[in-house]
Amino acid sequence: MCCHRNSWATGLISNCWHSQQRMLCRPVAALSSSSSSLAMKLETTEPDLQVYSGASLDEGPRSGLGGQPYGPFPGVALEPQVWPDSINQQGFPKAVLRSGETYRHFSRYVFQSEV
Repeated sequence: MCCHRNSWATGLISNCWHSQQRMLCRPVAALSSSSSSLAMKLETTEPDLQVYSGASLDEGPRSGLGGQPYGPFPGVALEPQVWPDSINQQGFPKAVLRSGETYRHFSRYVFQSEV
């Protein structure tokens, strides 16, 4: 696996690749809370994972659920996909879906809590 962490401060880790191709569903990420017993695992068939932390959300107040104010790092988005530059790289997983073709992938988010 390779993650380019140099852009973490801006909220994006680009191109966390886990395999050379789409494959059977396998674990690619795990998150856990330091303030509770909540944990989450992500399994997917996709070869790449984009991670967004929302670090750049410091440009003024934003409110979310129940009026809760959101600032930098309010959450995280895990997005299984093909590599961002797949369309330009021979041998990378196919990133274009043509008319009449079917695209299928599987992602499972497993939440656990030890109470």
